Amino acid sequence: MIESLQLASAEVGLEINLTKTMTMTNSSKIPININGNPLEYTDKYIYLGKTISFDRKNNDIEIERRVQQTWNKYWSLKEIFKSNLPINLKTKIMNSNLIPGLTYGCQTWKFTAKTKHKIATCQRGLERSMLKVNKMDKIRHTTIRAITKATNALSYAQKLKWKWAGHITRLTDQRWTVPDITLC
Repeated sequence: MIESLQLASAEVGLEINLTKTMTMTNSSKIPININGNPLEYTDKYIYLGKTISFDRKNNDIEIERRVQQTWNKYWSLKEIFKSNLPINLKTKIMNSNLIPGLTYGCQTWKFTAKTKHKIATCQRGLERSMLKVNKMDKIRHTTIRAITKATNALSYAQKLKWKWAGHITRLTDQRWTVPDITLC
């Protein structure tokens, strides 16, 4: 397939960038060459913002990455979240910027207890920081959520997963996604 791609590309004046092109397999690594140059194998890569890997720990790695990116986005907007703006405006920004970023690609996650805990902990931390509440203040997260009225990220993620699963099960053609649904 890669040889066909390379030949078709060459016919229209395009060439494959060998420094950016890698290959990944769940089987044995057979050397693949383009014009005598070997393609490098990789164990994971990021495609459309989601980590792709055959590693069993990929789910945990992806969740950790999403949490880190969400905190990075939060701190890039610190002028808003640490300001004296009304809480409802901060919550709108959280719901429209941070929660979707935190839950991006959640349709393919396994919702283990560890995953659920990481999502909930991240959101609680964001809300505490937004309200300038310290853990030592011993204010329950239910009280904080009542103040912020933010979308529950975990419920949002699980709802998106069920919506996606419903979409896939309603497919009538024979796509490869249909028999491979896992709802954890």
